[in-house]
Amino acid sequence: MGLAQKRIMQELQTVHFPNWNKQVIEALGFEIPLEVKWETIEHENYEDKNFYIECMNKVYFLPLVAVFKNICQDDMGKEALKANLKKIVINGKEGISPSQSKFENGNLNINHEVFCNIDEIKQKTDYWTKMLEKAL
Repeated sequence: MGLAQKRIMQELQTVHFPNWNKQVIEALGFEIPLEVKWETIEHENYEDKNFYIECMNKVYFLPLVAVFKNICQDDMGKEALKANLKKIVINGKEGISPSQSKFENGNLNINHEVFCNIDEIKQKTDYWTKMLEKAL
C-alpha cells in the first residue's frame, strides 16, 4: 500500500468512521462495537479518496442505518436487536452479494467487497433486514 492509500485509510478511520458509527448507533438506539477490518478495505489500484468515501457509505453504512431503522420501528424490534446483536464486523475483501453476510453468535458479519455493487443499497438493505428479522 502506497502513501496515497495510507492517507486515505487514515482519513477514513479518523474523520469519516466516527460519523458513520454515530449514525449506526442512532438508528439502533444503543451502542455496540462496530469493527471495520481496515486492511480489507485497502486497494492499491484506488487513490481517489472521494471514491472510497462514496463506496464505504453506499456499500456498508447507508444500508446498515436503513436496516436498523426498519427493524427498530417499534419496541419489539428494538428489544430483539438489543438482546441479540452484540457486534458488527465489516470485511471488505469477501463477497459481492448481500447474501454472503451472516448473523452468527450475536455478530453481524458484513462480508462485501467495498468496490462491488456500490449502488445496490436497497438490495443490501432488504436482504440484511430479512436476514436479521429471521434470526431474531
